[in-house]
Amino acid sequence: MADLITNKKWLLTEYTVSPPLFNISDIYKELDSCNKDEIKIFQKNGILKYDFGTIKCDPNEERYDTTTTWKLRGDSMFNKYQVDASTVLYDTLYGLKADNNSLSYFFKRKTRANTQIYFRKYIKKD
Repeated sequence: MADLITNKKWLLTEYTVSPPLFNISDIYKELDSCNKDEIKIFQKNGILKYDFGTIKCDPNEERYDTTTTWKLRGDSMFNKYQVDASTVLYDTLYGLKADNNSLSYFFKRKTRANTQIYFRKYIKKD
């Protein structure tokens, strides 16, 4: 699996949530264009490099972020995000599927009312 996803550029093409969050299930449709050109690169050294693209959401935004790490275990991926100097978040991505042209997975978020399941799909960008 690692060979299929590492050192390739992945562009988000689908992003949904179930059950809907605030009556929205197609999150991708609601994203600003500045979020739709972002690229993920899973580097072999365990760093997840974000390329925020040429369309800036914030004019002061850096082009790249390399503060997230990733690790595979079976069909799951574990991510560690350094949000700021004192905040670290962890995500587990499940049902990881990849081939030479696409990558998909889901993750869960618990709220007071229920558990949302988020699905993301990426295509390989040359």
